[in-house]
Amino acid sequence: MDSYWPFGKRKQKKSREALLLETRMSFGLLLNAAEEETIVEESVNQGPLFSDFMLQWLAMMKHQVEFITYASYHNVITNHVVPYFEEKGLFLKELLPCHIQDYYQYELNENGVTTNTILHYHANIRKALKHALQNDLINTNPADKIERPKKNDFVGSFYNKQEINILFEKVKGELIELAVILAAFYGLRRSEVVGLKWTAINFDNKTISIRHTVTPVYFEGQEHIIEKDRAKNKPSRRTLPLVPAFEELLLRIRDLHALNKAICGNSYCTDYEEYIYLDKLGQRVKPGYITQNFTRTLKKWFTSYSLSRPVS
Repeated sequence: MDSYWPFGKRKQKKSREALLLETRMSFGLLLNAAEEETIVEESVNQGPLFSDFMLQWLAMMKHQVEFITYASYHNVITNHVVPYFEEKGLFLKELLPCHIQDYYQYELNENGVTTNTILHYHANIRKALKHALQNDLINTNPADKIERPKKNDFVGSFYNKQEINILFEKVKGELIELAVILAAFYGLRRSEVVGLKWTAINFDNKTISIRHTVTPVYFEGQEHIIEKDRAKNKPSRRTLPLVPAFEELLLRIRDLHALNKAICGNSYCTDYEEYIYLDKLGQRVKPGYITQNFTRTLKKWFTSYSLSRPVS
């Protein structure tokens, strides 16, 4: 797992000399040694700033969780939580439920995030403060006293039989066809579609096994592709019947791969031959391709449909 961890440098704790310098600058004058020592001791006794504590907790977590989880923590804490509370200058011991509540309200009002996003932020903050409580850095966990916003329930829309048949017709022969059929018949996530291997297909027993995923993770401005030989959770690891329409498509894809390899010769990529979802050059299709091109396909079809309709 450590082979793909893009660790950054750990933020250093402030030295006594740095605290002294900050003290002088904040007061705008030179203090005598006794006064400086008193102020420094008071600052040290307060413990870390909440923003610094969150960065320290984040540094600890990167050795305890998978990279996908750590990348999520990193994005929330470094891009959202820390900048806000760093400006407030609150010490960890000073943090109250109202401070956290104000932060959530700020995100909702100023940045327009959803309540589901706030719940995600809250989970990170609460977990970090739970660690602080367990290590006697605080006496109570202020995140436990928060009035969390109500989760927005997702309401999905579904294609009817006519619509799904039209969709199949429009994507037939396109690279996105495999993703559409897998989503329609089996409800596969895009990470499962891209992660599907030939070993998952049993043509004799007519089954398809969902075990492998390929997921994009964005960390510090770069995309990392994470491959896993397991699905998200136990219910995701499943064996499904191989329906005739999909079996026919698979056989067609297998022949197409062989044809593309013969045509491209040495230019054909052989790194992903175990995967099913490949482009003409043998490159594995990226999860983002599915999202982008499905939307484009729908827009293209809708535009064509609108132009072809007679004007009444």
